[in-house]
Amino acid sequence: MLKKHHRILALLAAVVMMLAAFTACSSEGRTPPGSQEQQPAPQQPSSSVAQPEEPQPEESRPEPEPESEPEEEPTAMAATGEYAKYAELDSQRKDWGPGGPVDEKNRSQGSLAYNKLYGKYNATFLEEDSEKIYLTFDQGYENGYTPAFLDALKEKGVKGVFFLTGDYLRRQPELVQRMIDEGHVLGSHSDAHPDMPTLPLEEVWEDTASLHNMLVEQFHYEPKLYRFPAGAFNEQTLALIQDAGYRSVFWSFAYKDWEVDNQPDPTEALNKILNSAHPGGIYLLHTVSETNSIIIGDVIDGFLEKGFEIGDPNDLIK
Repeated sequence: MLKKHHRILALLAAVVMMLAAFTACSSEGRTPPGSQEQQPAPQQPSSSVAQPEEPQPEESRPEPEPESEPEEEPTAMAATGEYAKYAELDSQRKDWGPGGPVDEKNRSQGSLAYNKLYGKYNATFLEEDSEKIYLTFDQGYENGYTPAFLDALKEKGVKGVFFLTGDYLRRQPELVQRMIDEGHVLGSHSDAHPDMPTLPLEEVWEDTASLHNMLVEQFHYEPKLYRFPAGAFNEQTLALIQDAGYRSVFWSFAYKDWEVDNQPDPTEALNKILNSAHPGGIYLLHTVSETNSIIIGDVIDGFLEKGFEIGDPNDLIK
């Protein structure tokens, strides 16, 4: 019995010693005897090399459509008080009417001379650098024939310049609109058709502004070409019209077609017009003329047969 008791005490003493040893090892961070330190599980190598992330594309946006250029607004003419600057210019009256000798190209030498004298005021009497012929029509009043002119021009596929007075504009808005719709160019022939060289410059400006602004306000159309009533001008009025934004367009051919009760014979008129054909020609025809309304289609055909082209009137705007 006693021996058994000693064995139990010895066993207990051994257990106490082991516990003391374990406690000491734990406090020093060492692995107690008989235990295995847990190692972290080794990482498996990746089966592929990691690729840098591709940048994500920005959210696609529809490209903005290019903005169309705004349509240029026609400009009204404002009053001006700057007339003194024209005083040094020549006020002597000039009455234009081509005639006299022609050069080797059948061009009026008077037109060529006036181009040199007055071209600095953006005035033209003949388009010297052109091989074409330009058709222009003066619209003082309506005599019932303008629709026939428009029909013929449309049929032949050509355009012209219609120089309007204020009276025509007020009385014939439908025909004016048709001219615009069919692609013709409108020019100013003044409001009241006065004798311009006899007017004070202020009145010249007021008359010009009156018709100009009517076209802008009623038809949304800004004219750029001007024809002096009866071709009467001086340097002062040429300069004033230039400063108003216009090109003064005279003519290199005209004939006596405006007397409605004394109309020329159609055949004679046609021959006269075609025999005067010349490069750069600016032809003036009055639409009050019954004769002109009859022959206008043949005039166009005759020019073409002679090898001339009918010019685009927009080419006169410079």
